[in-house]
Amino acid sequence: AEISYQSENENIATVTNGGAISGVAAGYTTITVTAAATTNYKETTKTFTINVKKSTTGSLPDPEIGSSTDWE
Repeated sequence: AEISYQSENENIATVTNGGAISGVAAGYTTITVTAAATTNYKETTKTFTINVKKSTTGSLPDPEIGSSTDWE
């Protein structure tokens, strides 16, 4: 079944076609997930309320790519 995702308020959070959610600003919004109808199943929808909280730590450090720098 084809699945789609939608954010009620993209000023709070966005959601990709693959379902990855990114916070934009602090606040609450609803994410709606819809599975399209198929031959055997009716369309179905589920909603989730999320709370995006303001970061209190500033920017995140760059992630480490690997623990080894010994290239051969």
